[in-house]
Amino acid sequence: MKKLIFLFTLLFISTLSIAQKGKSKATTKNVVISKADNISAEIITINKEKKLVLFIKNASIDTLEVRKTIPNDFKPENFIIKGFTTNGKKFYHITWKEKINSVTKFKTETGLVSEDQIWDVETKILLLGNTHKALNIKEKVFLCQLYNN
Repeated sequence: MKKLIFLFTLLFISTLSIAQKGKSKATTKNVVISKADNISAEIITINKEKKLVLFIKNASIDTLEVRKTIPNDFKPENFIIKGFTTNGKKFYHITWKEKINSVTKFKTETGLVSEDQIWDVETKILLLGNTHKALNIKEKVFLCQLYNN
């Protein structure tokens, strides 16, 4: 009987030690998209979540979050960072385009999203943001009610 209890406790302890997982560490993987002056636009991955950020390299490195969550297939086209000065202040204009494709059994969507943002890097404020979406939707519509269900 003592051997049986010893065997069960040994089995219980071994399953607990195998079943425990180590703590997952936050992994960061950066993809540089564009650079201008001391600013670089990068896609970073933190805990399996992708974000689009701007890194500003002055005496220290500041981070501005341009887009909080982006899909895994995010591929911006014509990503441009331009700096301009107004009333002695330096601002940055960020613009990019992305294509969206969605295909289902009865519907096909193709779209183009244009994004424009103006950032004040010193105060870390988004001054102006504009998103333009153009969609082209093709749907199959059946005259018979049997196909619509």
